[in-house]
Amino acid sequence: MTNQERIAALIAKRDEASQAYYSGESIISDDEFDLIIEELDALGYQEESVGHGYVPEGKVLHKQRMLSLKKVFAREDIEQFVAATEARKYTIEYKYDGGAASLIYDAEGYFERAVTRGNGFYGEDITDAVRDMIRAGRVPEFIESKNMSTEVRGEIVVTHEDFERLNESELGGDYSNPRNTATGIVRRKKVTGIGDYVSFVAYGGDLPTWQLEEEGFLTSMEHLFETVTENHVENIMALIERIEVERRSLGIDTDGVVIKVADQKTRDALGDSSTAPRWAVAFKFQSEVKQTRLNAVEWRTGRTIPVAIFDPTVLAGVDVARATLHNYTFLKEMDIKIGDTIDIKRSNEVIPYVIGRHGEHGEESTEIAFPEACPTCGAPIEYKNKDIVCSVGGCD
Repeated sequence: MTNQERIAALIAKRDEASQAYYSGESIISDDEFDLIIEELDALGYQEESVGHGYVPEGKVLHKQRMLSLKKVFAREDIEQFVAATEARKYTIEYKYDGGAASLIYDAEGYFERAVTRGNGFYGEDITDAVRDMIRAGRVPEFIESKNMSTEVRGEIVVTHEDFERLNESELGGDYSNPRNTATGIVRRKKVTGIGDYVSFVAYGGDLPTWQLEEEGFLTSMEHLFETVTENHVENIMALIERIEVERRSLGIDTDGVVIKVADQKTRDALGDSSTAPRWAVAFKFQSEVKQTRLNAVEWRTGRTIPVAIFDPTVLAGVDVARATLHNYTFLKEMDIKIGDTIDIKRSNEVIPYVIGRHGEHGEESTEIAFPEACPTCGAPIEYKNKDIVCSVGGCD
């Protein structure tokens, strides 16, 4: 495949994912979407317009593109980052696992609008949801600013305590974990009351962290804000090792730490690539893998997704007994049966899923029964791409 053919394939996949996202269904993860953008950049592809790909009607254009951070996973990556930036001081803070958002305050300092990160160029309007968070005292309505417009960026999160309270309230839904709740609940049509359960952790935009703290925003300084001024690589890695243990008791989902150049002048000099700032990276914690016995498979409705039911297992500090099996094609390819030992993993410490079969079939393993009709309405099913779908549609 030539470079141009690869670029064309990536653009098609990107646009398909963008359109699916704005239609209310994510077909790939945020990380996978970011990798597509990064590979396009590496191949020398330059977007000709402000936005890219599918431009949905009714979505909101960001004041400035919301770049994603480059993700790193090993000491060697930190060594390369430090060597490339040559900064005197670095800051380390948690990488919260929720939904990135941009809050805009007007020339008089009053809250005006809120938008999800979306694809980085365009996002969904969540102004009403954030207004309810203001009502609940979780986001300031007014800030001191002399700018014509001030942008505050951060992460919408749901703490473990709020997640439990939410599930016990009338607003509780079918969200399986705090991360999914944070990204989903602010996109509801009716958002009255959600501000009592949702938080916003500010980390950037037009104001520095210390000023965000003074303005009344919850920031990373509340949980973790370390500085490294010498022996940079050694001290950063020592902090990462310590933080990976401490985060278990934080009460908010995190999936890594963000390492930033502290000095604004150095940041400005380093600038941004077309996909990420050069002055910051996100060190991602390794996901834990465990083995357990598959006891049953349930089939969710609509796009009929198989869900594994297994012996309760502690994974990354959380008891789990269910995990996605992706789709029926995955089951066929992995040759998984009831009674088999399976490998399970939590992606970004949040979403449990099955990696595959661990070892050989057990002596008493039995075939998984595939549905013959839609589990909700009983209509015939259809095989579409890798999925089993209801032929009628509209099933939740």
